[in-house]
Amino acid sequence: MTIIADHKILDCLFDGNNPFTLRRNLVADRSATEELSDQEAWRQSIDHLVSLRSLEDDWDGQRAIAPAADLLESAIELARWLSDHRAAPPHFATAGVNGTVQFEWVDQQHQYFLIEVVAPNEAEVFSMLGDDQVSASGTFRW
Repeated sequence: MTIIADHKILDCLFDGNNPFTLRRNLVADRSATEELSDQEAWRQSIDHLVSLRSLEDDWDGQRAIAPAADLLESAIELARWLSDHRAAPPHFATAGVNGTVQFEWVDQQHQYFLIEVVAPNEAEVFSMLGDDQVSASGTFRW
């Protein structure tokens, strides 16, 4: 897979000086993943994404749209690529209510990073770095 994007948008997942990469600094709901290796945490996230194949529209009882099969397969492919490239595992990887798939990371200072797969092989990315202001956003394709 080749990522076509402004790579600076994804740098915080790979830069060793960034809290998103330093898994020990990540604290959002660590109770379930605290003892897991990064590889195991990614495996669980990917397994959860695979389980989303059975979702149907209105899966939340509030008219949520289920992700299309090709979008979900793209999200799984992206998760595998991120895992293979040693990105920090997300705190959450799940279906969005509008038919998307979301990967979310949060750290101790409430810095937030989101990848939202919005179409097959296309994702929107944004980060908020503590001051409730979007500090980076963009789109990438693979």
